[in-house]
Amino acid sequence: MSKLADTDNTDFVIALGDNFYGTANASDHGVSSVQDSKWTYDWLEIYNGTRMNELVWYALPGNHDWYQNITAQIEYSKVNERWYFPDFFYTKSFTVDGSKVDFVFISTDLIYFGYDGSASSGYQGGNGTATKNNMKDNFVKLGWTKENDTLNKQLQWINNTLYRSDADYLIVASHYDAVTCNGTIPNMQPLVDILTFNNVSAYMYGHAHELGYKKQENTLFLQSGAGGRSESCTNTNGTSISTASWITSKVYGYANVHLNATLANVDFYNQTNGLLQSIQFGPRPKRDQGPILFPSSASYYGMFALIVLLFQ
Repeated sequence: MSKLADTDNTDFVIALGDNFYGTANASDHGVSSVQDSKWTYDWLEIYNGTRMNELVWYALPGNHDWYQNITAQIEYSKVNERWYFPDFFYTKSFTVDGSKVDFVFISTDLIYFGYDGSASSGYQGGNGTATKNNMKDNFVKLGWTKENDTLNKQLQWINNTLYRSDADYLIVASHYDAVTCNGTIPNMQPLVDILTFNNVSAYMYGHAHELGYKKQENTLFLQSGAGGRSESCTNTNGTSISTASWITSKVYGYANVHLNATLANVDFYNQTNGLLQSIQFGPRPKRDQGPILFPSSASYYGMFALIVLLFQ
């Protein structure tokens, strides 16, 4: 990845969550503070190529990041300007060859797991009750509660932000999977409806540790979750559970995006920079900007994943 960044003169990196797992240097997941040794051992000393040392990383959280001090990853943005994680929901806009590109970064942990930190599929954070409770405790500390109707407010913020965008490319980044490896769990369906309703160009995510994609209506669902772990997209009996147009399992890798005014090209690479697959998407269909609407189905409850971006 560092070699490709040098060759392509990469513009920035998107870290799609699960930024820090437990390691030999720190026994828990996530980070404890802005002084945690993982900032050095698991980030600065690993991604240290010539160009990589200059790049800004636009970050968002995954479930493993919630099991310790989640706000420390936001606070670290003030320590190192190359780590850009100002809030749980934020936007960045760029102009490429006269075309506007809007990125919307969203923390979908509450949407995926619900208020108690456990998704409807029964998943409890990978390490059972303890991690589930850590996530729930962090939700409560932030005021992300049912009493505050936080989940609906987050979905409304996402929809309103996307609806107001007049960008030629509208790209959403999050941690949690939809459409490809595991299909779409019920908790995520309202978000998928919002993405397709607003003609989002691409939804980029990780969580499941594969590389893959699927085009659904005008939106490319782009999975890049194999940066720190690889696994198979199959049931325990060995049968595939993939709904993707293309997916690869048991491979470490990442996605590299080249974007210009007329086309975005996505290349999937393995850990030795071998090209596995490519897919393209173009500027999104424009829509009249009227009063903000909200899909009726989007009313809710009443391993390190990497994307490398290059503009050219």
